[in-house]
Amino acid sequence: MAWITTETPNAKYVLIFSVHSGETEPSPTPFDALILETTGVSWNNALGAYNDPQYQKILAQAVRGQKTIWLTDPGLSEKAGRWGKTKAGILGAATALGSNVLIRALMNRKKMTRRQFLSRMAISAGLLSPGLPIALSIIAPGQSHSEEIRHPSLWKKRTQISDIIYGGLTTVRNAITAEKAETRIAPLLRKELGRKPVIAMAWGVGHYGIKELLENPQKRKKILEETRLTDYVTKDYPKAIRFRLDESGNPQEEKEYSFSFYQKPKKDPLKPSSPLSRREFFKKFRPK
Repeated sequence: MAWITTETPNAKYVLIFSVHSGETEPSPTPFDALILETTGVSWNNALGAYNDPQYQKILAQAVRGQKTIWLTDPGLSEKAGRWGKTKAGILGAATALGSNVLIRALMNRKKMTRRQFLSRMAISAGLLSPGLPIALSIIAPGQSHSEEIRHPSLWKKRTQISDIIYGGLTTVRNAITAEKAETRIAPLLRKELGRKPVIAMAWGVGHYGIKELLENPQKRKKILEETRLTDYVTKDYPKAIRFRLDESGNPQEEKEYSFSFYQKPKKDPLKPSSPLSRREFFKKFRPK
């Protein structure tokens, strides 16, 4: 787990990143509300988060402080879900093949010419490269053991690779939650508290890019306006859930919220913005 802080005109954020198979330690600073990555906004996701080892420690911190918990991260669309499974298979095969090439090259180094050895090392590096930023973000000095992130460039690179692998899905999810946090959650908390709120966000290591999207509303809105969001996430993406947990893990004070997302209409080539003459129309759309 590693963390970093940032501040916008609306709120102070402590962003906590961990691998999904690990544990998220308690926040290094007190917070007023907690936003969790759940890949789905439902009460089942709320109960699932409580029983997820990744979140148990930070949720216990929220329970002790009687802090509100928010679910804002939408589920994946059918299209994105299929791509995720395909991606996992491709990465798994590439990693296995890259590891095999690397091991064989090292074992047979003395039997190869320098050119052959370098060629195989280059091939293995290419096959293994998608997983490298993940490893670097976890094992790099100062980026584990509940310490503050000291090498943000590594985390940013990992996010860029993740976006390539997932075809933009990670950035879309980041933008949706950042928009919800900045335009509704933070102002609501500020009104309730009478001061700028501190919001903790516990997400996976691939979501470091959410920091930039919290800080940059223009970039965030451009992504949200010009992307067909339902290609990536479920149609209920405008929804968010707010609740507290009692000591037994039962949700209390549950409330649902709905957010507005403006999307630019897609241009229909058969409905041009300015009318075409008959000659222009048939010239443009006549059969090839």
